[in-house]
Amino acid sequence: MKLSDEAEQELAQVESVLKPLPNVKLEARLDTTLRFQVSFSAKKTLILRCHLPEGYPASRLVAEIRSKTLSQKLTDGLAQLAEAEAEKATGGPQVTRTVAFVHNWLRDNPLCSAAEEIAEIKSRLLDKQEGDRLKLLQAESRVQLTAAKAGYRLSLQLTLPNDYPESRAEVELLSSNLPSSVSRQAVARSAEIARRCVEPPSYRGKDKKLRQQAAAWKPSPCLLPVAEFAFSFLRSCATQRCPVCDKPALATAAAATATASSVEDPADQLEFVACGHLYHAGCLKAYMTSPPYSPDGKPCRHAGCGQPVCHERFRTSAKVLESRWAAQQAKERELAEVADFFN
Repeated sequence: MKLSDEAEQELAQVESVLKPLPNVKLEARLDTTLRFQVSFSAKKTLILRCHLPEGYPASRLVAEIRSKTLSQKLTDGLAQLAEAEAEKATGGPQVTRTVAFVHNWLRDNPLCSAAEEIAEIKSRLLDKQEGDRLKLLQAESRVQLTAAKAGYRLSLQLTLPNDYPESRAEVELLSSNLPSSVSRQAVARSAEIARRCVEPPSYRGKDKKLRQQAAAWKPSPCLLPVAEFAFSFLRSCATQRCPVCDKPALATAAAATATASSVEDPADQLEFVACGHLYHAGCLKAYMTSPPYSPDGKPCRHAGCGQPVCHERFRTSAKVLESRWAAQQAKERELAEVADFFN
């Protein structure tokens, strides 16, 4: 199909007109189809094909967008928006206007690289009846998550970098009505999840399979894992009871905080152990510093858990517990020898 002189003139000037857009590259022109690559990062890269119909530019072009990293639903919707933008320029330079529109849309919507995660959070995690919220700040590339359960609330903000998920997202606390020790722990563990998504695991062993897995590791998105943790964390905390005193963990800590004149009573603060379960600080200290001891640490007292617990704050690390266990065993042997002597 032969294009009009006006169309040929426009296409001849496409590269020079789009030169101010460094993220756009004209890859090929095949007859009446132009192929562009628009890329802001490895995650935000797409291929735009502009198909010129007979009678162009009096007829509207057809836009086709494909991407290996963005969802098809998103690219199909963007293609429809691009065609609507091209229709506004019918009779004029539709190609440059369409490419500029797609470029600006990717630039102004940095959260598009997390579109699938955002959709998953909305469909699976949010419970609006409880008060859960998800707020998107496109201009600032930020996502605000609010989890609510049984009157408690935890709001986290994630700032996604331009090359997300290759670089780590920043996690910070927006607001919370939880005890301060619980809020700090939630933010710290969320940040740790975000860090592990972008930092490769270190493996120096001889196992060939594990070595291959470490070599093939790639950064992974962290928004969904952090959201899953935040919602499950709050809902778990809201229903957990201290396994030592069998009182509701959050309710007791919140009541102690509300009645405190200036600072929280350290014994009423909440402490987390490695397996993620909650204890009142006073109960945990009493449990960790009392016999009997074990060389592997004391077992978590939450029902069905039993994982070894160590806690540096109370000077009950694995090494200390092992030494206490050794002293306990020595004392038991001494008492047994005395008993045997008198028997």
